[in-house]
Amino acid sequence: MGRWAADAITHVGAPAYGAQIPVNLSLECSGKTNHVRFRFEDTGSSLSGDNNVSLYDTAGGDKIEGLEIELRYNGTKVNVDNSTLTDTGSHGSFVSFDPIFDSFSTAAFQARYVQKAAVTRSGTNYTGPVTGKVNMYVIYD
Repeated sequence: MGRWAADAITHVGAPAYGAQIPVNLSLECSGKTNHVRFRFEDTGSSLSGDNNVSLYDTAGGDKIEGLEIELRYNGTKVNVDNSTLTDTGSHGSFVSFDPIFDSFSTAAFQARYVQKAAVTRSGTNYTGPVTGKVNMYVIYD
């Protein structure tokens, strides 16, 4: 994801958004499917109330307040709530009855930082590295 501007650490007011970073998910198919749907689940212990990816410091795993990662698809926010399905449409193509994976496609998501308050860890301003993780589920039909 890269760095978030340290001068924004005490941000007050409307949310500040970072640049959208491509998150290209490569798909390999042995045929065509009409829908490929994704569902994302935040694996953190303190989930975001805004259905974003929650962040933690990399050293001790303490929750970072005020900064999250927003996932997007086709310019629309993707809820990281373990229930919302994002349909990326049709992927693959009918090629043959050969069982090899011979149809490739990409689901092009984006991620960006969103800051809604001062960036803190345990109530103190924080400028160190962060981590956040999600489980991803894929449904083909």
